[in-house]
Amino acid sequence: MHKASWSEKLSLYEDWYNEDMSSLFGYLFYQTQNRDVAEDLTASTCLRALERLELYDPSRGRLRDWIFGIARNQFRDYLRSQRRRPTQVALSEAVECLIADDGFELNYDQKETMQEIIKYLETLSEREQEIIALRYGAGLHNQEIASMLAITSNHVAVLLRRAIGKLRDKMEARLPNVS
Repeated sequence: MHKASWSEKLSLYEDWYNEDMSSLFGYLFYQTQNRDVAEDLTASTCLRALERLELYDPSRGRLRDWIFGIARNQFRDYLRSQRRRPTQVALSEAVECLIADDGFELNYDQKETMQEIIKYLETLSEREQEIIALRYGAGLHNQEIASMLAITSNHVAVLLRRAIGKLRDKMEARLPNVS
């Protein structure tokens, strides 16, 4: 098997950057719920990946997985530096960021529902939050998430289904019983 040269690795990185960097930002934004922090983490992840590109070994996996691994470590370092969990941000700030990015206005009830969902996300385990962020923030498929987390795609599907079920149960529990 031929070992990839620096120029081949750089070409792979450029292709990834042009085609898929937005999913990295989506993942980090979903995790932080803060545009500025997500932009900083995205930039630092891309810089770190470029600085360490000579360490990337294509025979061990896809470049995308390797870069997302760096991003996950950058995010954990950020959390340690902040001494807080990922969803402990001002709910109003998170909702405003989500609203601004989608380019539509929400009525009061919809904003309230979004705030509740964000609050309930805090109750999920760190792994469940990460899988939801990878699936819905980065837009990755179960197989891609499985590859990044070194688990099976069926396990990803089960974890996603359980996490979403927990969120749904919490949302349904808040509704008054109608008899």
